Amino acid sequence: MRLALLSNGLKTSSRASHGTISKMKRAHVKRHFLWLDIAVAFMTIILVGTGIWFGTIKKDTNDLTCKAVGAEHQLTIKSDAFSTSQLTLKRCDTIKIVNTGTENYELTFGTHDNLINYPGFTRQPLRPNEFFVVDAVQAGTYTMHDHIRAKAHIELDIKAE
Repeated sequence: MRLALLSNGLKTSSRASHGTISKMKRAHVKRHFLWLDIAVAFMTIILVGTGIWFGTIKKDTNDLTCKAVGAEHQLTIKSDAFSTSQLTLKRCDTIKIVNTGTENYELTFGTHDNLINYPGFTRQPLRPNEFFVVDAVQAGTYTMHDHIRAKAHIELDIKAE
């Protein structure tokens, strides 16, 4: 008799534990799927966002390629001034900038207080009797200036093809 009670007690206890364990497993599985859902949603956002980002970058890169080189325009810089204050050109033209003076210049796009990035161009030092070439790959109106003294500046109006 004592054995039967002990046995019944274990069975009852075992059944109660089994029911509790099942509830715990279901709760754990639900939490697991919740985290999985959150992870999938997060990855979807990342992948879609990355696709949009790279799609934009790729599109911009394609828009900045030239099928053929256009005309070459020559500018000179001397005594803190360019040879002209404005230059109109077409996209894919080139600009050759020659330092015919005795001072060093450091040319960049934008105004002295607001530098801008222009594709394929970084701040360019220009010593006396040297030159460099700028490819006009992006249409728009831009200011180029000497960043050392900020006196020399030119407006570049680059027209679309």
